[in-house]
Parts: sequence; structure tokens; C-alpha cells
Amino acid sequence: MRETFIIVAVIHIAAFAIAFLKTGRGIYLLALGGFILTALAIFAVDHFIDTEKELVERTLYELGDAMVEGDLNVVKGFIGPEHEKGRNDASRALGQIDFSDFKIKSLDVEVNDLTSPKSATAEFFCVISGSDKRGGIAVSHGALNFTVELEKFGERWLVVGHEYSPYRMGN
Repeated sequence: MRETFIIVAVIHIAAFAIAFLKTGRGIYLLALGGFILTALAIFAVDHFIDTEKELVERTLYELGDAMVEGDLNVVKGFIGPEHEKGRNDASRALGQIDFSDFKIKSLDVEVNDLTSPKSATAEFFCVISGSDKRGGIAVSHGALNFTVELEKFGERWLVVGHEYSPYRMGN
């Protein structure tokens, strides 16, 4: 979306500049200035205000970073108070694996503003690397499909449900 807006903005700026240079009429210069101010305002709003979808995405990426850091308390901070399965799965995973990488790929988020509290569903696959904490085999580039349910608690999005399965090409 941003790339399209940038292309359209450059085309309009060029058109106004050419029109001003060819005709010498100040109205085109005025229009050019107005367009540039409007474009800058749109960029500022886009840069400084996050959509709910972007907040959900950030939550999931931060959760992945917390898994790599191996801090169970931080990971549990991303999990809703009633999602006991999530807390147990996080404890088990961090108890068994020392994650060196936790990359989220093909993230698709749908936010439902009509529920109370707001809810979201995220689907993605995750590529993980790490080693077995008990000295066993290295977990090298394992991949899992995830469906994660989130709800907004105050200003934070928390995981309230999840399912995962081994990643298979074409899924």
C-alpha cells in the first residue's frame, strides 16, 4: 500500500511541477505545495498510528522474540489469564528447547472489532531452530503451522487460544 501511495505521489508531484514549468502559472505551484503537505500528513499518520492489525502482528513478533530469549515470565505475559493450555505449552517448550531462532512467516491477521473485547485470529507458519536442553538432538529448522486467537485486554493483545501442527508444503 505504501509503495503504491509513493508512486502516485511522485507522479502527481511531477505532473504539478511540469505544469508549473510549462505554463508559469502559480496555481500549479500552489497545488504542488498543497499536495506535498497532504502527502506528508498522510505519511505521518501512517507512521505514528498503528492499526489493530499491526498491533496484533507486533504482539506475535514480540512473543517470538521472548521465546528466543527463553524468559518464561515474559512469554506468559503475552498469554491471557484463562488460557491454561498456552501457559502449559510455553512452559513445556521453554523447558525442553533452547530456541536460537523463532521466525514467523506468511502471517495473516484478521481483527474483529465487533466483539467485546476486540478479538483477532492469526494464521502463520513458524520456522524454529534450537537445541534440546537435555543434551539431545538439535532442533534444526523445525516448522509449525499456527492458528492463534487473541483478545484485547486494555491496550494489550493477549493470546487466548492456539492450535499448531507440523508444517507441510502446500498447507
